[in-house]
Amino acid sequence: MRLSPPDGFVALLRWRFSPLLARLLLAAPFFVGACARLDDWRGAVAEASAAGVPAAPLAVGVAILAQATGALLLVSRRLTWLGAVLLGAVTAAAAVAGTPIWSLPTLGPVHDLLVVAATGAIVGALALAAIQAEPPD
Repeated sequence: MRLSPPDGFVALLRWRFSPLLARLLLAAPFFVGACARLDDWRGAVAEASAAGVPAAPLAVGVAILAQATGALLLVSRRLTWLGAVLLGAVTAAAAVAGTPIWSLPTLGPVHDLLVVAATGAIVGALALAAIQAEPPD
C-alpha cells in the first residue's frame, strides 16, 4: 500500500511561491540574528567574550556579515551554495564556540543530543537548499 500526501499538501508544494517561502523561512533566523547583533553590538561582543571567543569584536563582525550575506544569497537564489556555506559555517562555529555543551551543566544526554541534532538539521537544510537551487553536475 502506497501512502500519498493529502491534496492540499501537494497543492502547497506546487504553489509557485512555495520555494521562495521556504527560502525565506530558512534564512529568517540568520537575518534576524544579524540585525539583533547590530542593534546590540556591545551585548553581542560581551556574549562572545564570555564564551571565550578570541577577538570577539572581529568574530561578531564576521558573524554579522556572514549571516546577512548568506541569508540574502539564499533568498535571492544567487550563489546559493555560497550562502549555504556561510550560514552553515556560522551555525557550526556558534555550536562549537558559542554553545559548548560539553562544559555546561547538562539537562541530560537526550537534551545534549537534541542540540547537536538540531545543528546538524540546520546545516543539512542549508545543503539541501543549495543542491535544489544549483544541482551538482
